[in-house]
Amino acid sequence: MAHQWDNENTKAPEKRFCMMTGKKQSIEDLVSFPADYNFKIMGKTRELDIERVLTQMEALTGRKISRELLRKRASREGKYTSYSVRVFLHGAEELTAIYAMLKAEESVVYYL
Repeated sequence: MAHQWDNENTKAPEKRFCMMTGKKQSIEDLVSFPADYNFKIMGKTRELDIERVLTQMEALTGRKISRELLRKRASREGKYTSYSVRVFLHGAEELTAIYAMLKAEESVVYYL
């Protein structure tokens, strides 16, 4: 689909350096929206409140996230827990908003 960036209310997608491809690319270059997107979220087992994180994700997208699709895995010694979360996204702005929320969430030590 061709885009026209002449409209003053619309701007071209921001292109950032992608470590995987070695090129400057926008999110739209890498992910075809709408899409089911898998997030990996990890935190200290006693600190990470995944239910609160999921509620924040739901608020950002306006859609429920199926708890049945949530996958949980504890580290060998149980200090950390990682979650795989599948979220239906309509566009890059939802993906960007979720990543910003995960970055700001103090209980999240790693996300992908």
